[in-house]
Amino acid sequence: MLLGAIATPALCLFPASSGSADPPPAVTIEAQRYREQLRQEVNEFIHATIVKPHRDESLLRWDSPVCPLVAGMKREEGEFVLRRLSEVARAAKAPLAGEKCTANLFVIVARNPSQFLQLWWQHDRRLFNTLHGIAPVERFIETPRAVRVWYNDYAVDPASGSEIGTLLVQSVGPPGAGTRSYPGKMLPPVGSRLTYNMVRSIGSAIVIIDAQKVTGLNFGQLADYVSLISLVEINPDKDVGEAPSILKVFGEQDSSPPPQGLSIWDQALLHAIYTTTQKERMQLSEIQTATLDAIVAGPSH
Repeated sequence: MLLGAIATPALCLFPASSGSADPPPAVTIEAQRYREQLRQEVNEFIHATIVKPHRDESLLRWDSPVCPLVAGMKREEGEFVLRRLSEVARAAKAPLAGEKCTANLFVIVARNPSQFLQLWWQHDRRLFNTLHGIAPVERFIETPRAVRVWYNDYAVDPASGSEIGTLLVQSVGPPGAGTRSYPGKMLPPVGSRLTYNMVRSIGSAIVIIDAQKVTGLNFGQLADYVSLISLVEINPDKDVGEAPSILKVFGEQDSSPPPQGLSIWDQALLHAIYTTTQKERMQLSEIQTATLDAIVAGPSH
């Protein structure tokens, strides 16, 4: 059973007597048990949420400024999503571009997403990173999910921040907007047992919303869900259980319904991903600890 995510440990319920500065031993033990059980629940949530690389690679995140573009919505709706995306990115400490920028995050509402993506791909064959073949692209296009996301990534030298290798030649705009290529460079020295010699960075991302499958959500839930999956590589096939996460909006309803927006768990996870060191092989462990600390501390004011 999920413990209260932001409840203060039992220390507040049983204050020490005025004659002692230390809490009773029983209270200390109870607080330790609370934290350890919460740690386990947080770790399970993170393992179910973040996509772990199959090879010896870092976790994926944005290292270049995010420049979102929203299409297929009414003007006021699009402005709301853009504003919310920017707020979430700033709070997470993710890099965010200024007002005048070249779009690299596309959030598009379509009534027939598969047909739309097929036509877009036919018009621009460099729309998707096909380093691993076209099968992953075809699965993305045909998936029946209400909201789907595709990340085009490339490698970065963590020491210099420069791009590495010809991992991707892609479009960074709608058809006709031009292309971006990553020229081959010398690889940095081999990483150690503690660090990676390269990290994975999102170069562009495409979020497609099926207009016919999101009617049960309010607009705030949709905007927050899109914000989360736009900034971190999420595994949509995993169940987050009873964790209070916006990711539950498209899952089966259980005893803990999805929140109306990003929960403190979601916000803590996003912030931890962007404030821990990406080149460290222990980053996932650092994310778990940072997320736990933020949940225990509760919402900031």
